[in-house]
Amino acid sequence: MKEPYNVSRWKEHVLKNCKGSAPKILTLDTFVCNPSPKPPPESTTVKRPCPGLTATLDPKIGIYLESCMSEGGGSKSRQYFSEQMFDGKEWSELTEEEKRLVNTAHIQACTWRNVSEPTVMAIFACGENPCVHMLDVKESNTSDLQPCGNCWLVYRSRPFQNAISRKRAKPENLKYIPKSYTCPNLGRLYGKYRGIGELLQEAEDNKQGVMLRYVHHVLNDDFKNDEVFRGLVEAMVLAKERQLANKSMKNFKYTPAFDDFMHVLHDISPRAYKALGIHVKVRHQRSIKCVQLVIISSALDD
Repeated sequence: MKEPYNVSRWKEHVLKNCKGSAPKILTLDTFVCNPSPKPPPESTTVKRPCPGLTATLDPKIGIYLESCMSEGGGSKSRQYFSEQMFDGKEWSELTEEEKRLVNTAHIQACTWRNVSEPTVMAIFACGENPCVHMLDVKESNTSDLQPCGNCWLVYRSRPFQNAISRKRAKPENLKYIPKSYTCPNLGRLYGKYRGIGELLQEAEDNKQGVMLRYVHHVLNDDFKNDEVFRGLVEAMVLAKERQLANKSMKNFKYTPAFDDFMHVLHDISPRAYKALGIHVKVRHQRSIKCVQLVIISSALDD
Protein backbone atom coordinates (compact mmCIF):
# COMPACT_ATOMS: atom_id res chain seq x y z
CA MET A 1 0.00 0.00 0.00
CA LYS A 2 1.35 3.34 -0.98
CA GLU A 3 1.64 6.11 1.58
CA PRO A 4 -0.61 9.12 1.35
CA TYR A 5 0.24 11.77 -1.27
CA ASN A 6 2.24 9.29 -3.35
CA VAL A 7 1.80 10.21 -7.02
CA SER A 8 3.73 7.37 -8.62
CA ARG A 9 0.53 5.61 -9.75
CA TRP A 10 -0.71 8.83 -11.39
CA LYS A 11 2.59 9.30 -13.23
CA GLU A 12 2.45 5.70 -14.45
CA HIS A 13 -1.09 6.25 -15.70
CA VAL A 14 -0.15 9.38 -17.57
CA LEU A 15 2.90 7.80 -19.22
CA LYS A 16 1.29 4.47 -20.26
CA ASN A 17 -2.49 4.26 -20.14
CA CYS A 18 -3.84 7.86 -20.36
CA LYS A 19 -6.17 8.27 -23.39
CA GLY A 20 -6.87 11.98 -23.11
CA SER A 21 -8.09 14.57 -20.68
CA ALA A 22 -10.89 13.74 -18.35
CA PRO A 23 -14.39 14.96 -19.25
CA LYS A 24 -15.21 18.46 -18.12
CA ILE A 25 -16.98 18.52 -14.81
CA LEU A 26 -20.30 20.35 -14.92
CA THR A 27 -20.94 22.96 -12.27
CA LEU A 28 -24.22 24.35 -10.95
CA ASP A 29 -23.75 27.55 -12.99
CA THR A 30 -24.26 25.58 -16.20
CA PHE A 31 -27.82 24.68 -15.15
CA VAL A 32 -28.86 28.32 -14.60
CA CYS A 33 -30.99 29.65 -17.49
CA ASN A 34 -29.94 33.32 -17.18
CA PRO A 35 -26.22 33.90 -17.73
CA SER A 36 -24.40 36.35 -15.48
CA PRO A 37 -24.89 39.99 -16.68
CA LYS A 38 -22.06 41.67 -18.47
CA PRO A 39 -20.69 44.85 -16.94
CA PRO A 40 -22.10 48.01 -18.61
CA PRO A 41 -19.78 49.76 -21.01
CA GLU A 42 -17.99 52.76 -19.62
CA SER A 43 -19.63 56.04 -20.70
CA THR A 44 -17.38 58.53 -22.45
CA THR A 45 -16.81 62.02 -21.11
CA VAL A 46 -17.00 65.26 -23.07
CA LYS A 47 -15.90 68.83 -22.44
CA ARG A 48 -18.61 71.35 -21.57
CA PRO A 49 -18.35 74.94 -20.23
CA CYS A 50 -19.30 75.67 -16.66
CA PRO A 51 -22.84 77.14 -16.71
CA GLY A 52 -22.12 79.39 -13.72
CA LEU A 53 -24.73 80.56 -11.24
CA THR A 54 -28.02 81.25 -13.01
CA ALA A 55 -31.67 81.91 -12.19
CA THR A 56 -32.32 78.19 -12.72
CA LEU A 57 -30.23 77.49 -9.62
CA ASP A 58 -31.79 80.31 -7.57
CA PRO A 59 -34.47 82.79 -8.79
CA LYS A 60 -32.85 85.52 -6.68
CA ILE A 61 -29.80 85.36 -8.96
CA GLY A 62 -31.95 86.41 -11.94
CA ILE A 63 -33.40 89.35 -10.00
CA TYR A 64 -29.90 90.37 -8.91
CA LEU A 65 -28.55 90.33 -12.49
CA GLU A 66 -31.51 92.31 -13.82
CA SER A 67 -31.06 95.09 -11.27
CA CYS A 68 -27.30 95.11 -10.64
CA MET A 69 -25.27 97.64 -12.64
CA SER A 70 -21.82 96.57 -11.43
CA GLU A 71 -19.66 94.06 -13.30
CA GLY A 72 -18.75 92.01 -10.24
CA GLY A 73 -18.87 91.72 -6.47
CA GLY A 74 -17.45 90.12 -3.37
CA SER A 75 -14.55 92.55 -3.03
CA LYS A 76 -13.56 94.33 0.16
CA SER A 77 -14.63 97.93 0.69
CA ARG A 78 -12.81 100.89 -0.80
CA GLN A 79 -12.10 102.08 2.73
CA TYR A 80 -10.19 98.84 3.38
CA PHE A 81 -7.96 99.32 0.34
CA SER A 82 -7.53 103.00 1.14
CA GLU A 83 -6.13 102.15 4.57
CA GLN A 84 -3.97 99.32 3.23
CA MET A 85 -2.45 101.26 0.35
CA PHE A 86 -2.04 104.75 1.82
CA ASP A 87 -1.05 104.34 5.47
CA GLY A 88 -4.49 104.40 7.05
CA LYS A 89 -5.92 107.28 5.02
CA GLU A 90 -9.67 107.71 4.82
CA TRP A 91 -11.32 107.37 1.42
CA SER A 92 -12.50 110.97 1.56
CA GLU A 93 -8.92 112.18 2.13
CA LEU A 94 -7.52 110.63 -1.06
CA THR A 95 -6.69 112.54 -4.19
CA GLU A 96 -8.36 111.71 -7.50
CA GLU A 97 -5.33 109.69 -8.63
CA GLU A 98 -5.25 107.76 -5.34
CA LYS A 99 -8.98 107.05 -5.62
CA ARG A 100 -8.42 105.70 -9.12
CA LEU A 101 -5.78 103.29 -7.78
CA VAL A 102 -8.07 102.19 -4.95
CA ASN A 103 -10.91 101.59 -7.41
CA THR A 104 -8.60 99.45 -9.53
CA ALA A 105 -7.64 97.35 -6.51
CA HIS A 106 -11.29 97.10 -5.49
CA ILE A 107 -12.30 95.74 -8.90
CA GLN A 108 -9.40 93.30 -9.12
CA ALA A 109 -10.32 91.80 -5.74
CA CYS A 110 -13.83 90.78 -6.82
CA THR A 111 -14.67 87.13 -6.15
CA TRP A 112 -17.37 86.90 -8.81
CA ARG A 113 -18.17 88.60 -12.10
CA ASN A 114 -21.60 89.33 -13.54
CA VAL A 115 -22.37 88.46 -17.16
CA SER A 116 -25.54 89.92 -18.72
CA GLU A 117 -25.24 89.01 -22.37
CA PRO A 118 -28.31 88.40 -24.61
CA THR A 119 -27.73 84.63 -24.49
CA VAL A 120 -25.89 84.28 -21.16
CA MET A 121 -27.13 85.65 -17.83
CA ALA A 122 -24.88 84.10 -15.19
CA ILE A 123 -22.35 84.72 -12.45
CA PHE A 124 -18.89 83.12 -12.51
CA ALA A 125 -16.22 82.82 -9.84
CA CYS A 126 -13.07 84.90 -10.29
CA GLY A 127 -10.13 86.15 -8.26
CA GLU A 128 -8.04 83.68 -6.25
CA ASN A 129 -10.45 80.78 -6.97
CA PRO A 130 -11.69 81.40 -10.51
CA CYS A 131 -14.14 79.32 -12.48
CA VAL A 132 -12.52 76.25 -14.07
CA HIS A 133 -14.23 77.17 -17.38
CA MET A 134 -14.44 73.61 -18.82
CA LEU A 135 -15.90 70.53 -17.12
CA ASP A 136 -15.53 66.81 -17.89
CA VAL A 137 -19.08 65.45 -17.92
CA LYS A 138 -20.59 62.17 -19.04
CA GLU A 139 -21.93 62.27 -22.56
CA SER A 140 -25.30 60.99 -21.32
CA ASN A 141 -25.61 63.79 -18.74
CA THR A 142 -24.88 66.95 -20.73
CA SER A 143 -28.43 68.34 -20.39
CA ASP A 144 -28.16 68.90 -16.63
CA LEU A 145 -24.89 70.74 -16.11
CA GLN A 146 -23.96 71.89 -12.62
CA PRO A 147 -21.59 74.74 -11.72
CA CYS A 148 -17.97 73.96 -10.99
CA GLY A 149 -16.67 73.71 -7.46
CA ASN A 150 -15.36 77.27 -7.30
CA CYS A 151 -18.68 78.69 -8.49
CA TRP A 152 -20.41 76.64 -5.79
CA LEU A 153 -18.05 78.18 -3.22
CA VAL A 154 -19.16 81.64 -4.35
CA TYR A 155 -22.83 80.67 -4.13
CA ARG A 156 -22.43 79.40 -0.55
CA SER A 157 -20.40 82.42 0.60
CA ARG A 158 -22.04 84.94 2.91
CA PRO A 159 -21.22 88.06 0.79
CA PHE A 160 -22.91 86.51 -2.24
CA GLN A 161 -26.00 85.42 -0.30
CA ASN A 162 -26.26 88.92 1.17
CA ALA A 163 -25.95 90.45 -2.30
CA ILE A 164 -28.71 88.41 -3.93
CA SER A 165 -31.01 88.68 -0.89
CA ARG A 166 -30.75 92.46 -0.56
CA LYS A 167 -33.96 94.41 -1.18
CA ARG A 168 -33.92 96.09 -4.60
CA ALA A 169 -34.53 99.80 -5.10
CA LYS A 170 -37.79 100.90 -6.68
CA PRO A 171 -37.54 102.17 -10.28
CA GLU A 172 -38.27 105.75 -9.24
CA ASN A 173 -35.39 105.63 -6.71
CA LEU A 174 -32.71 104.27 -9.04
CA LYS A 175 -31.59 107.78 -9.92
CA TYR A 176 -30.39 108.25 -6.32
CA ILE A 177 -27.88 105.37 -6.48
CA PRO A 178 -24.30 106.75 -6.28
CA LYS A 179 -22.45 106.74 -9.57
CA SER A 180 -19.66 104.63 -8.05
CA TYR A 181 -22.09 101.72 -7.93
CA THR A 182 -23.30 102.13 -11.51
CA CYS A 183 -21.83 101.70 -14.98
CA PRO A 184 -22.49 104.95 -16.89
CA ASN A 185 -20.55 103.74 -19.93
CA LEU A 186 -23.03 100.91 -20.52
CA GLY A 187 -25.89 103.41 -20.26
CA ARG A 188 -24.31 105.66 -22.89
CA LEU A 189 -23.69 102.72 -25.21
CA TYR A 190 -27.28 101.57 -24.81
CA GLY A 191 -28.49 105.07 -25.61
CA LYS A 192 -26.44 105.10 -28.81
CA TYR A 193 -27.85 101.76 -29.90
CA ARG A 194 -31.40 102.94 -29.18
CA GLY A 195 -30.89 106.21 -31.03
CA ILE A 196 -31.21 108.50 -27.99
CA GLY A 197 -27.52 109.01 -27.29
CA GLU A 198 -27.57 112.69 -28.28
CA LEU A 199 -30.60 113.34 -26.09
CA LEU A 200 -28.94 111.74 -23.06
CA GLN A 201 -25.72 113.64 -23.68
CA GLU A 202 -27.56 116.95 -23.97
CA ALA A 203 -29.49 116.22 -20.81
CA GLU A 204 -26.23 115.45 -19.04
CA ASP A 205 -24.63 118.68 -20.22
CA ASN A 206 -27.79 120.62 -19.23
CA LYS A 207 -27.46 122.86 -22.29
CA GLN A 208 -30.53 121.66 -24.19
CA GLY A 209 -33.48 123.71 -25.34
CA VAL A 210 -36.89 123.95 -23.71
CA MET A 211 -38.37 120.98 -25.56
CA LEU A 212 -35.44 118.72 -24.71
CA ARG A 213 -35.59 119.86 -21.10
CA TYR A 214 -39.29 119.02 -21.12
CA VAL A 215 -38.52 115.49 -22.32
CA HIS A 216 -35.90 115.20 -19.60
CA HIS A 217 -38.46 116.24 -16.95
CA VAL A 218 -40.99 113.78 -18.33
CA LEU A 219 -38.47 110.94 -18.13
CA ASN A 220 -37.80 111.91 -14.51
CA ASP A 221 -41.56 111.99 -13.84
CA ASP A 222 -41.34 115.60 -12.59
CA PHE A 223 -44.89 116.36 -13.84
CA LYS A 224 -46.56 113.48 -12.00
CA ASN A 225 -48.61 115.87 -9.79
CA ASP A 226 -49.60 118.24 -12.62
CA GLU A 227 -52.66 116.26 -13.67
CA VAL A 228 -54.33 119.03 -15.68
CA PHE A 229 -51.15 119.72 -17.66
CA ARG A 230 -50.61 115.99 -18.28
CA GLY A 231 -54.22 115.68 -19.43
CA LEU A 232 -53.71 118.59 -21.84
CA VAL A 233 -50.54 117.03 -23.29
CA GLU A 234 -52.20 113.62 -23.58
CA ALA A 235 -55.18 115.14 -25.43
CA MET A 236 -52.89 116.97 -27.86
CA VAL A 237 -50.79 113.87 -28.58
CA LEU A 238 -53.79 111.56 -29.10
CA ALA A 239 -55.53 114.14 -31.28
CA LYS A 240 -52.43 114.56 -33.46
CA GLU A 241 -52.14 110.78 -33.86
CA ARG A 242 -55.78 110.55 -34.99
CA GLN A 243 -55.28 113.44 -37.37
CA LEU A 244 -52.21 111.85 -38.96
CA ALA A 245 -54.06 108.53 -39.27
CA ASN A 246 -57.08 110.26 -40.91
CA LYS A 247 -59.39 109.17 -38.09
CA SER A 248 -62.32 111.13 -36.66
CA MET A 249 -62.43 112.56 -33.15
CA LYS A 250 -65.56 110.57 -32.27
CA ASN A 251 -65.56 109.08 -28.75
CA PHE A 252 -62.41 111.00 -27.87
CA LYS A 253 -61.47 110.45 -24.21
CA TYR A 254 -60.07 113.04 -21.81
CA THR A 255 -58.49 112.59 -18.42
CA PRO A 256 -60.83 113.40 -15.49
CA ALA A 257 -58.66 116.28 -14.22
CA PHE A 258 -58.47 117.98 -17.62
CA ASP A 259 -62.18 117.36 -18.24
CA ASP A 260 -63.10 119.09 -14.97
CA PHE A 261 -60.82 122.00 -15.85
CA MET A 262 -62.59 122.41 -19.23
CA HIS A 263 -66.01 122.53 -17.56
CA VAL A 264 -64.88 125.13 -15.02
CA LEU A 265 -63.31 127.30 -17.73
CA HIS A 266 -66.44 127.06 -19.89
CA ASP A 267 -68.65 128.10 -16.97
CA ILE A 268 -66.42 131.09 -16.21
CA SER A 269 -66.20 132.35 -19.80
CA PRO A 270 -67.58 130.49 -22.84
CA ARG A 271 -65.90 133.04 -25.09
CA ALA A 272 -62.47 132.39 -23.57
CA TYR A 273 -63.14 128.66 -23.78
CA LYS A 274 -63.93 128.99 -27.50
CA ALA A 275 -60.74 130.98 -28.10
CA LEU A 276 -58.70 128.33 -26.28
CA GLY A 277 -60.26 125.58 -28.40
CA ILE A 278 -58.70 127.08 -31.52
CA HIS A 279 -55.22 126.15 -30.29
CA VAL A 280 -55.84 123.30 -27.84
CA LYS A 281 -57.81 120.06 -28.16
CA VAL A 282 -60.83 120.57 -25.90
CA ARG A 283 -64.43 119.41 -25.86
CA HIS A 284 -66.87 121.10 -28.24
CA GLN A 285 -69.24 123.50 -26.49
CA ARG A 286 -72.18 121.27 -27.40
CA SER A 287 -70.40 118.34 -25.77
CA ILE A 288 -69.87 120.44 -22.64
CA LYS A 289 -73.60 121.22 -22.46
CA CYS A 290 -74.56 117.57 -23.02
CA VAL A 291 -72.31 116.44 -20.20
CA GLN A 292 -73.74 119.13 -17.90
CA LEU A 293 -77.32 118.01 -18.74
CA VAL A 294 -76.43 114.43 -17.88
CA ILE A 295 -74.94 115.53 -14.55
CA ILE A 296 -78.00 117.65 -13.71
CA SER A 297 -80.42 114.85 -14.69
CA SER A 298 -78.60 112.29 -12.55
CA ALA A 299 -78.62 114.76 -9.61
CA LEU A 300 -82.37 115.30 -9.94
CA ASP A 301 -83.03 111.57 -10.10
CA ASP A 302 -81.17 111.10 -6.84
